[in-house]
Amino acid sequence: MTLSRPFSNVKTLLLIAAAIAPAVSFGCGEQEFPPYVYPSVVPGGKTAADFVPNGWKVLGTAEGDLNHDGKPDLAIVLQGTDKAYQWKNEGLGEPEVDQNPRMLVIALANPAGGFRKLTQNNNFIPVHDNPMADDPFDSIDIQRGLLNVQFRMWMSAGSWSMSTTQYKFRYEDAAMRLIGYEYYHRHRASGAEDIVSTNLLTGMQRAIRSDGESQKPKETWQKLKIGKKWTLDTLRSGPTFDETPVPSNP
Repeated sequence: MTLSRPFSNVKTLLLIAAAIAPAVSFGCGEQEFPPYVYPSVVPGGKTAADFVPNGWKVLGTAEGDLNHDGKPDLAIVLQGTDKAYQWKNEGLGEPEVDQNPRMLVIALANPAGGFRKLTQNNNFIPVHDNPMADDPFDSIDIQRGLLNVQFRMWMSAGSWSMSTTQYKFRYEDAAMRLIGYEYYHRHRASGAEDIVSTNLLTGMQRAIRSDGESQKPKETWQKLKIGKKWTLDTLRSGPTFDETPVPSNP
């Protein structure tokens, strides 16, 4: 599915991200890795540290009120520390790569103190398996009751493209519902830029494109058909999520 003119060669955020994101693999060259094993995070704890299983570490945390009860909740990105998934790169890029699995855990504050696990997603945060690419996980935060998870794509070799993708979730019906996403792409050689902002509540999508030469960027709006709700429990890997809504008038 493509955007309406003048964006006929620019796909929506999710398809663009799927096309440019490095694929998650379990091997590099002649190396083979055992299947990932994800421990079940404890159902409750007093602090964020209590939700970190043995053999795992924290990549990022965020605090903020997700369910509007006046208490700060937790979002935690975790990564395994098993040396079996760490390998040395003899080619271009970083000399060492840590391909350990990752998890995203959301915990809500209890009225009497401590936290209870809301959800554990083992697929949404991609691993870093490309030595020529930046770590695809960029940041996580909670602002104005929304959970924001951002990914990035930047290659030291093999591509002139750079991009960021931000997913927005809100607490709804005891789950974290995906309500929108923001995408930014820039071609480092030509200076061409694409900005796509999608509201999954209203179905409206705004796209702005600059070819890097003309003075005024071109802007288009379109209405999407939103046929379902997505939640953090049902999403696959963030950069390769491809269940893109289609235009109401393709």
